[in-house]
This record gives sequence, C-alpha cells and structure tokens, in this order.
Amino acid sequence: MRGANTRFCRNANLPLAKPQRRQRMKTVGAGVLLAWLVGCGPQITETEAGDLQLLREEEKLARDLFRDWSDRSELFGAVAHSKQLHFEIVGALLQRHQVTDRTLGGEGLYVFPQLQTLHQELLARGGSTELEALAAGAELHERDLVGLEEAAGRSQLEDVRASLAEIQRGARNHLRGCVEELALQGVDYAPRLLSPEAFAAIINSPRE
Repeated sequence: MRGANTRFCRNANLPLAKPQRRQRMKTVGAGVLLAWLVGCGPQITETEAGDLQLLREEEKLARDLFRDWSDRSELFGAVAHSKQLHFEIVGALLQRHQVTDRTLGGEGLYVFPQLQTLHQELLARGGSTELEALAAGAELHERDLVGLEEAAGRSQLEDVRASLAEIQRGARNHLRGCVEELALQGVDYAPRLLSPEAFAAIINSPRE
C-alpha cells in the first residue's frame, strides 16, 4: 500500500498490485482477503466511509434474511454463511480505516431506516414457501449488485475495491443460485432492478 500510513501497517508489504497476487486472491477467496485487511490502511474519504457503513448493514440484512429462510433450502444456509463472511470483510475494512461501525446488535435490527423497512418488506415477501423466499432473495441480490457497482465507482482505495469485487462475485453467484432453483421449479424469474442485458450476462455465464 502507498500513503502516509504505510510504515505503520503490519501488512503494508501485502499489496494487490502484481497480477499474480490478484489471481491468487480470486482463487483463495474471502479468507485471505480478511487476513490481508488486518492492520491499518490509507486515508479514506467521507463518502467511502459512509458506503462501507451502509454495506456492513446490508450484508447483515442479507445474512439475517437467509438465516430466517435456511430451513427451507440448503442453498439458503450456504448463502447465509457467505453473507457472514462478507459482513466480516466489511467490518475489517471499517476497523482498518478507523471508521465507526454503526451496526446494531441482534438480528433484524438496523440503524439505517431504509434497511429496517427493506428487511420487513423482504421478510414478508419471502412468505412461508421456498419459492417465495427464492424470488425475494434474487431481488435482494440484484439490489446488492446495483449498490456495490455504485460504491466501487466512488472508491479509489485498492483494499476497498478488492473487497467490493469479492462481495460482487459472491452476489452474482447467489443470484445465479436463486434463479436456477426457481427455474428447476418451473418459475421464470424476471429482473426487477438490473437491466435485462446485465441480468442475462450474469445468468448465462458460469459460476465464479
């Protein structure tokens, strides 16, 4: 990492600048990313800090929902586990850049009012069946992908962008999983937030 804080960071000798390091990050996934984020980081902007605080709660929201639905499908349990890892990645970023973590304790509780409302809406729309939860989960991952793309466009920090890329990869895979399960049960899911072109590009490409 470059910047004034580099000499104080235990992991300042672990940049992602080299292509082979980037490729390794893609293969080892969230675990190594979490390890890399231990320590301090370069200065973060107020906008980036706000994006991370929101994303921390968004990952918590998704984790909470899929935990609630986990008794309906093995897929939901796997997604909840992945969301917990993403929640921890964002938490590590907040700590690394000394940004206040505003996350509330307890499942189903969120400091951002729009997320509290969204949780209640999706929980209700998830209903009591696997099909209802799959459709709500697919829409949630569409929403995640839109927000992550916007946040990535506002960030110039390498560690933040690498983390967002890992979370985006997971969201694409989870969207594929929900849509595939719906298709197996005879339901043709139509995108609500992504453009038809962006949605088709994800669904018609292999898992990452």
